[in-house]
Amino acid sequence: MTEDERVQRANEAKRIWESRLMREAREHIEQALMKGFAATPLRDDEGLRRIRGLYEAHKAYDSFFKAALEDGKLAQIEIERKKGLRERLRNVI
Repeated sequence: MTEDERVQRANEAKRIWESRLMREAREHIEQALMKGFAATPLRDDEGLRRIRGLYEAHKAYDSFFKAALEDGKLAQIEIERKKGLRERLRNVI
């Protein structure tokens, strides 16, 4: 994937992640998980493991989007670095 594609991907990830619908979905899921956790008796090891697994899966989305955003930032830095290098070469030539 090129730097430009990585930046475009990060912009799309940001647009999706910050959308109102996505925020509402994350809040809804987190509330449902907390309710499930609170309703699960401490002696219910299997139930607690399931809630924990669902929580980890939910957080995996967060990690995925954050990684896409960071990758885009790094790609943008690389683009700027290359632009600067090209400009310096033009000034020398």
